[in-house]
Amino acid sequence: MVTQDMNASDSVRGLIEQLAAISTKDASNALEALASDRDLRPWHSHLADSTHRQNALCREAGFVHGDVAQVLDTLSCGAPANAADLAALTLEHLHQVAGNIRDGNTSDWRQYWNVDQYCRPLNPRPENTCRDALLSDLKNRLLPLGVDVQGEGSYADGKRADIRVSFPRFNVPIEIKRSNHRDLWSAIRSQLIARYVRDPGTGGHGIYVVFWFGEREGHRPAPPGAGPIPTSPAELESLLRNTLSHEEQFRIRICVIDVSVPSSDVAAPANPL
Repeated sequence: MVTQDMNASDSVRGLIEQLAAISTKDASNALEALASDRDLRPWHSHLADSTHRQNALCREAGFVHGDVAQVLDTLSCGAPANAADLAALTLEHLHQVAGNIRDGNTSDWRQYWNVDQYCRPLNPRPENTCRDALLSDLKNRLLPLGVDVQGEGSYADGKRADIRVSFPRFNVPIEIKRSNHRDLWSAIRSQLIARYVRDPGTGGHGIYVVFWFGEREGHRPAPPGAGPIPTSPAELESLLRNTLSHEEQFRIRICVIDVSVPSSDVAAPANPL
C-alpha cells in the first residue's frame, strides 16, 4: 500500500532534486540552509549529498574556458585563464619557494624561527608571522604576472582566508596551518572548503599550506582513524591528500613546506665569533 507519508516523502525528495539541478548561488544557499535545519535531521544525509552534487554543478557551470590567446599565454607561464590555471600557477610558485627555503644559499628557513643573538634557532614563530613571510615571497613572484596577493582575504560571512590570490574575475584562497595545529586534519574541510572555496570566483579551487617544523615543534595531532603520526613532510602531504575525495583532489591542492632546522644548524656553536 502506498501511504500518504510515502507520497509526501517522494514529493520532498523530488523538490530537493529540483534544487540540486539548479546551478545558481540561490539554490546553493537554499540547500545549505535546509541541511543545517535541525528539524530536517532525517533528511540530512540526502540534503548533504544533494548539496555536494549541486556545488559540483555550479563549478562546472561557472568554469571559464580561455580563448586561444589566453591558453597560449598560460602555456608560456603568463597570465592564468581561469581559477584552475591560477591555482596551478600559485602551487608551482609555492613549490619553488619551498625549494628555496630548504636548499637555497640564503637560509630562508630562519624566517620561520625565533632566533637568539647569534641567529641560532630557538622555537617556531607564530603562524601569522610565518604567513607574512610566505606572503612576501609570493608577492615578489606573482605581482609581476599581474596576479594580486593579499593577506587576510575576505570571503562569505565575514570569513578571511590567510592569503587570497586573485586575478580579474577569479581567485584562489590559501589556508595555512603549522604541522602541530590542533585543527591540522580538519581545517581543509571546515575552513578551506566550507568557508572559502564556496566563493563563486574560486571555481572550487583552493590551496592548503602546512609549515613543517620537524621534531623541535613538539606534539602533532594524530590523523583521522588514529593512524600513525607522520614523520616527514612528504608523508604528511600524502596523508592530507588522502582525506579528500577523488573529485576534491582535482580542486584542492596540498603543499607542505619544510622549514625545519637543518642538521648542520642544530648544534651551532655558541661562540659569537
